[in-house]
Amino acid sequence: MTTCSYNQGYIYQPVFACRTCTPSVDGIDPDPAGFCLGCSMTCHKGHDVLELYLKRNFRCDCGTARYAASGQPKCHLTPKPPGTVNEKNEYNHNYLGRYCTCDEFFEFSTLQSYMKQCLGCQDWFHRDCMPNAPETAQEYGMLICEACVKKHGLHNWKPLCVQFKQSVCLTQGTVKESEAEDALGAEMEPMWIYLRTNWRELLCDCDKCEAKYAVLPFLHDGAVFGLGGVQDDGGQWEDEGEVDGDLEGAMAELQLEESS
Repeated sequence: MTTCSYNQGYIYQPVFACRTCTPSVDGIDPDPAGFCLGCSMTCHKGHDVLELYLKRNFRCDCGTARYAASGQPKCHLTPKPPGTVNEKNEYNHNYLGRYCTCDEFFEFSTLQSYMKQCLGCQDWFHRDCMPNAPETAQEYGMLICEACVKKHGLHNWKPLCVQFKQSVCLTQGTVKESEAEDALGAEMEPMWIYLRTNWRELLCDCDKCEAKYAVLPFLHDGAVFGLGGVQDDGGQWEDEGEVDGDLEGAMAELQLEESS
């Protein structure tokens, strides 16, 4: 039986948005909102639905105040009390179907070019929009965009970039700033971090670093996906196939779980 994930709380799950229920009006963007796989198959069936792929700490908005003024104000699977608000949900331009620093609209099913998801904000970026990015996804493990580097104060994570070959403490400055600049080069600014495939193994376990990791939720995620391949927990690429196959396969598995 298909179910709504709302009662599971804030979880890591595939998220969808509905352009039918939250359309732009006179060129003005609507308040962003999203819903779970179950609601995409029932409450919003037949609508203009966008697949946003995986989001962390998200609770289904279907039937909440986010959709109160829409053509689908109630959730058929798990009705919510009037005025319900998911205060911990975080939204970005992905919920409007736009991605990357170029703010381009696209749907995953029609994607033709290589993109990579940021480990922090989970936005997706075109290879050509990422400054000094490695040529292929196989050359590095994961990405942290400039905005997330600034937001979380991750400038000292430079030693985990593909250009470095050693393990270091990220809070006590084991690698001198001059060495970092020599290895990365001035052209690395603005600061985007392209993490090595074994970056988790290189994280320092001193008390100061462990305290910093505790407030960074993306360090505790399991699988992280890159368009054009799927990464396991260690950042290794398991499949270099087309994104359509990876995405559709993942969604098909989730639909089977929902229907079982």
